[in-house]
Amino acid sequence: MSETKVISVKPAEYGRPNSIEDASNKYLIHPLSELVVEIGLLLKLSPNIISFMGMGCGFLAAYLYYYLPQTPYVIGGFLAMIGWHVFDGADGKLARATGKTSAFGRIIDGICDHVVFSVVYISLALHLVETGYSTNVWWLVIGAGISHAVQAAGYEERRQKYQRRIEGLHRTSVQEKLLHINGEKSFLASFYDKAQKLVAGADHGLDCKLLELGETQWGKGVAGAVIMRTIPMVKAWALLNANNRTLLIFIFAFMGQPALYFAVELILFNIIMATLMIAEWQQEKTLIEYTNTFTDPSA
Repeated sequence: MSETKVISVKPAEYGRPNSIEDASNKYLIHPLSELVVEIGLLLKLSPNIISFMGMGCGFLAAYLYYYLPQTPYVIGGFLAMIGWHVFDGADGKLARATGKTSAFGRIIDGICDHVVFSVVYISLALHLVETGYSTNVWWLVIGAGISHAVQAAGYEERRQKYQRRIEGLHRTSVQEKLLHINGEKSFLASFYDKAQKLVAGADHGLDCKLLELGETQWGKGVAGAVIMRTIPMVKAWALLNANNRTLLIFIFAFMGQPALYFAVELILFNIIMATLMIAEWQQEKTLIEYTNTFTDPSA
């Protein structure tokens, strides 16, 4: 399938479709993010300022979690992390509302996300060492951190892939817009993109098939039916999203067992990711076969 046939990028290329959002985003994070966007528009704040405000919440959470399992500090850490989620959701919305989406903004957003969890992980690790754990616990924390980054990239790629599919876009046409700053290709943006590709899974031909179907009105209906069948898989990948990590950190911090969180991140979440990649591979092969069961009535 030639990429020259792909339609141009639309302004809201990576907005979050409601059909794949979890309850915590729908009923808590997003409504609060919308409020922050309204305030940001009123005060003429830049999306990057919102990103840095979210990062500030992350540092506050790290400071408070260090004093686990004292209940007020743990609850405070959890609420600070909720604040980060709200600002993290608002920066992208504000960027799209003001037409300021850019490769630089994407980098800032991604860096802030990783910095937040990094400082929280470091805080938990310092607490573990302070309370008697061997310094070898740092290897567990580092392993969990690397796993987190890989898993997060995997989930983000699936969410974005679903968005591209419902918009009828090819990955290259969308990503190309996000890889340049002031006309120059950004090394950091390209690196971020390559990291996502590493965990994107193999191309089984489904995307090209959907783009081909999208060239006719009849085919668009078939493509829509196929895309709908991918929703449960995208939602399954959301098991690896930041919301669930925030909740688990709170639970294990409240229990006074942050080491168990790192074990879950390093072992259980990697098993989940591997399982999802295999299941996705099987699903995409099945969906390609499914498209072949339809016959164009105009043919």
